[in-house]
Amino acid sequence: MHLSDLKALQAAKAWKYFLYLSENQPGYDCTQPLKASLTFTSMDILAIPPMAAIFLMGMGNYLGLDFVTAVDCEPHVLGDLLKITCKGGKQHIIVAQD
Repeated sequence: MHLSDLKALQAAKAWKYFLYLSENQPGYDCTQPLKASLTFTSMDILAIPPMAAIFLMGMGNYLGLDFVTAVDCEPHVLGDLLKITCKGGKQHIIVAQD
Protein backbone atom coordinates (compact mmCIF):
# COMPACT_ATOMS: atom_id res chain seq x y z
CA MET A 1 0.00 0.00 0.00
CA HIS A 2 1.03 3.59 -0.54
CA LEU A 3 1.76 5.87 2.43
CA SER A 4 -1.44 7.85 1.83
CA ASP A 5 -3.34 4.55 2.25
CA LEU A 6 -1.45 3.89 5.48
CA LYS A 7 -2.41 7.34 6.74
CA ALA A 8 -6.11 6.56 6.10
CA LEU A 9 -5.75 3.14 7.75
CA GLN A 10 -4.09 4.72 10.78
CA ALA A 11 -7.03 7.12 11.17
CA ALA A 12 -9.54 4.28 10.89
CA LYS A 13 -7.72 1.91 13.28
CA ALA A 14 -6.75 4.56 15.88
CA TRP A 15 -3.63 2.69 16.95
CA LYS A 16 -2.24 3.84 20.30
CA TYR A 17 1.06 1.97 20.47
CA PHE A 18 3.76 1.03 17.98
CA LEU A 19 6.37 -1.55 18.95
CA TYR A 20 9.75 -2.15 17.37
CA LEU A 21 11.17 -5.49 18.52
CA SER A 22 14.55 -6.60 17.22
CA GLU A 23 13.42 -10.24 17.30
CA ASN A 24 10.67 -9.44 14.74
CA GLN A 25 13.04 -7.96 12.17
CA PRO A 26 13.98 -9.84 8.99
CA GLY A 27 17.39 -11.43 9.29
CA TYR A 28 17.49 -11.29 13.10
CA ASP A 29 20.05 -13.72 14.45
CA CYS A 30 19.03 -15.11 17.85
CA THR A 31 22.69 -15.56 18.79
CA GLN A 32 23.18 -11.77 18.88
CA PRO A 33 23.55 -10.48 22.44
CA LEU A 34 21.68 -7.25 21.71
CA LYS A 35 17.88 -7.11 21.74
CA ALA A 36 15.95 -3.88 21.27
CA SER A 37 12.38 -3.22 22.37
CA LEU A 38 11.12 0.29 21.63
CA THR A 39 7.61 1.58 22.31
CA PHE A 40 6.14 4.58 20.51
CA THR A 41 2.84 6.40 21.05
CA SER A 42 2.49 8.26 17.76
CA MET A 43 3.19 7.72 14.08
CA ASP A 44 3.56 10.57 11.61
CA ILE A 45 3.58 9.86 7.89
CA LEU A 46 5.21 12.06 5.27
CA ALA A 47 3.76 10.93 1.93
CA ILE A 48 5.29 13.59 -0.32
CA PRO A 49 7.63 12.14 -2.97
CA PRO A 50 10.56 11.82 -3.13
CA MET A 51 10.88 11.97 0.68
CA ALA A 52 8.35 9.32 1.75
CA ALA A 53 8.96 8.65 5.44
CA ILE A 54 7.44 7.31 8.63
CA PHE A 55 8.31 8.81 12.01
CA LEU A 56 7.54 7.02 15.27
CA MET A 57 7.77 9.03 18.50
CA GLY A 58 6.94 8.85 22.18
CA MET A 59 8.04 7.58 25.58
CA GLY A 60 11.50 9.04 25.03
CA ASN A 61 12.04 7.07 21.82
CA TYR A 62 12.24 8.19 18.20
CA LEU A 63 12.55 6.18 15.00
CA GLY A 64 12.61 7.60 11.48
CA LEU A 65 12.29 5.42 8.39
CA ASP A 66 13.23 7.30 5.21
CA PHE A 67 12.66 6.50 1.54
CA VAL A 68 9.70 4.21 2.24
CA THR A 69 8.58 2.44 -0.94
CA ALA A 70 5.77 0.20 0.35
CA VAL A 71 3.86 -0.87 3.45
CA ASP A 72 1.90 -4.06 4.02
CA CYS A 73 -0.46 -4.55 6.96
CA GLU A 74 -1.31 -8.01 8.28
CA PRO A 75 -3.46 -8.87 11.30
CA HIS A 76 -1.63 -10.81 14.01
CA VAL A 77 -2.26 -11.92 17.58
CA LEU A 78 0.12 -9.16 18.76
CA GLY A 79 -1.70 -6.46 16.75
CA ASP A 80 -1.35 -5.33 13.17
CA LEU A 81 2.05 -6.06 11.65
CA LEU A 82 3.24 -3.16 9.50
CA LYS A 83 5.85 -4.48 7.09
CA ILE A 84 7.66 -1.38 5.88
CA THR A 85 9.94 -1.62 2.86
CA CYS A 86 12.49 1.13 2.23
CA LYS A 87 14.57 1.96 -0.83
CA GLY A 88 17.03 -0.82 -1.53
CA GLY A 89 14.65 -3.49 -0.22
CA LYS A 90 15.44 -3.09 3.51
CA GLN A 91 12.41 -4.19 5.57
CA HIS A 92 11.28 -3.21 9.07
CA ILE A 93 8.39 -4.68 11.02
CA ILE A 94 6.38 -2.56 13.44
CA VAL A 95 3.57 -3.95 15.60
CA ALA A 96 0.66 -1.48 15.77
CA GLN A 97 -1.75 -1.93 18.70
CA ASP A 98 -4.93 -0.22 19.84
